[in-house]
Amino acid sequence: MKKLLSIVIAMVAALFSYSQSVISFDGVNDYINLGSNAGNNVRSIEFWFKLDNQINSSLSSTKVICSREVSSMNTNEWHISFTPSGSNSPAGHLRFAIVPSVGNAIDVISNDNSWNANQWYHVAAVIDSLQGMMLFVNGIKQNDTEASYTTPTPPMSVDLEIGRARGFSNRYFEGDMDDFHISSTALYTSNFTPSCPDRTAVAGSIGLWNFNEQSGTIAVDSSSSQNNATINGASRVLDTICNPAPASLAFDGINDYINLGANAGNNVRTVEFWFKLNQAVTSSNNKFIVLCSREVSSSNINEWNVAFLPSGTVQNAPGKLRFAVIQSVGNISEVMSNSNTWNANQWYHVAGVIHPTQGMMLFIDGVKQTSTQANYTSATPVMTQDFEIGRLRNFSNRYFEGNIDDFHLSSIALYTANFTPPCPGRTSVTGTIGLWNFNENIGSIAYDAGPLQNDVIINGAAWDSSFVCQGQTTAINEIGTKEFADELEIYPNPNEGVLYISSKEQLSSVSIYSLNGKLIEEFRQLEQNRIELPEQKGFYLLRIQTESGEMIQKKVIRN
Repeated sequence: MKKLLSIVIAMVAALFSYSQSVISFDGVNDYINLGSNAGNNVRSIEFWFKLDNQINSSLSSTKVICSREVSSMNTNEWHISFTPSGSNSPAGHLRFAIVPSVGNAIDVISNDNSWNANQWYHVAAVIDSLQGMMLFVNGIKQNDTEASYTTPTPPMSVDLEIGRARGFSNRYFEGDMDDFHISSTALYTSNFTPSCPDRTAVAGSIGLWNFNEQSGTIAVDSSSSQNNATINGASRVLDTICNPAPASLAFDGINDYINLGANAGNNVRTVEFWFKLNQAVTSSNNKFIVLCSREVSSSNINEWNVAFLPSGTVQNAPGKLRFAVIQSVGNISEVMSNSNTWNANQWYHVAGVIHPTQGMMLFIDGVKQTSTQANYTSATPVMTQDFEIGRLRNFSNRYFEGNIDDFHLSSIALYTANFTPPCPGRTSVTGTIGLWNFNENIGSIAYDAGPLQNDVIINGAAWDSSFVCQGQTTAINEIGTKEFADELEIYPNPNEGVLYISSKEQLSSVSIYSLNGKLIEEFRQLEQNRIELPEQKGFYLLRIQTESGEMIQKKVIRN
């Protein structure tokens, strides 16, 4: 019985995570020799890495990720490394440097000088023929650039190595790496979403080492160059790089907020984001809880916001989430959520939309709410006041407490009917005004992945690794109020592919999702309270929505 239970637990764990082989360096004498051809005519170097120990501004010795060291004369060397105190570059920063000759180093460095242990980062170093040298961390272009250097690395008969600078006994890398890729093409010039392992070769690939071998001292090059490398001491381990969800931002409800500037709040037709409350919100809510707002003045002219309403308001809808545009005092166009009950520690997706003909709509977890406002069809007006996340500026008690992720503003009405919310991190689309994925997980800057690159300063909010869509059971597994769960029957579970649902409430829809949040099928009408699951055996999520706006989600097993 114990053996069977262990097998079941292992199968369930496999559904929620995927581990791949990565290469691990001990920081003492481990390295990989890629040969001399790998370092020639390079315009892009990219890889994933994870440190065994934190690096910050107190770093005392150079930590080399990769290098081509020519000789004591330093002619035409290049490397990527963490800089120590006492060097020409600030300590703790990641540095991409080319050294054409002694004393003539051309480099770019990372924005941050603090790097967490046991956290995966993606790095891309680029030499563009027009824009010169650039560095990207987790797909975000760093501020430091060098437009003067536009040529690829020169051909030399000197080996390129991962994990050390050959002539120094104390410049080894300690940690893990994966998907080391070298290209003769400048692959990136603006923000991008890093490729999860295993990456594939593209046109221009000089070498690509996925480190997927299970044994031996050879690292196979999966590019057309077939430049297999030699592993010296480094070992193979299993780890998960991409499956854990990106970071989110946690707001304390006291004084945390983000100022997106004036342009972010103008000409908006869609505002969407994920949020999670620290405390449940119900019909007894007694204060405004503001998720985002543009507050103009005491006259309220052309303000707009998304907030939970308190008791005592004109709307008399405490606990409901409201998307409102306030043209002037007492002149409010608004739409509200069906429900006035929101669980703590559960992720919700919200989208407020202003369509040019259909007017205002609100979507919760992709479901269009009953409240609409057809009379308001204009995008948010152009104003010079700032738009903010997490507070209403002139009120000390109107802050948001909880987490927010993937905050997206668009000049296009993106939704008019039910949809499947995009999991973080989403990508910019036509009409994107700003997109803040909050994936940095470090520092005080939130980078805009949209075309305007409106990077902003975080005021107090803290980084949090709370998951949204992928691999997080509390977000996509058993959710819903206890009262509804107690009167709902779903049987049999496990089953052979047919489920029956019994509910006192009138159901509006039943949807089947995979465990990673992908919609498989939606039923608007049930025949004899019966649904059929997909043929593939395994775990599924059943999301049940009532006519009154109640929603519950249950995990079911198809045998």
